[in-house]
Amino acid sequence: MEIEGTELADLYFRHGAMPVRGWYELIEIDQVEQMTTYAINELGVPVGYLALTGVVGQGIVLYHRSSQAVFDVEFGQFDLLLKGELAPIATTFSGFLRWCRDRDQDD
Repeated sequence: MEIEGTELADLYFRHGAMPVRGWYELIEIDQVEQMTTYAINELGVPVGYLALTGVVGQGIVLYHRSSQAVFDVEFGQFDLLLKGELAPIATTFSGFLRWCRDRDQDD
């Protein structure tokens, strides 16, 4: 699981897991590999993604390792993700944190 040198790695190094917005609670770093394996084996998530959250509500939040984009994937959308037809909610991890902040301000 290679995330060294990324915004995601920096956040975990500095702050650990934390709630970033309501139901979006980042999982502990020692749970990322286990939840990612579950997502790949049980949910059909393509290899190359990391699970940022557990299964919450109607889906899961995923981080694409090579592009660093973040996706909020609802159940039934994994095929769209695999085909590259699902738009990310943010193109970077810091963009995801800003997206969460903006949604909080809208509520």
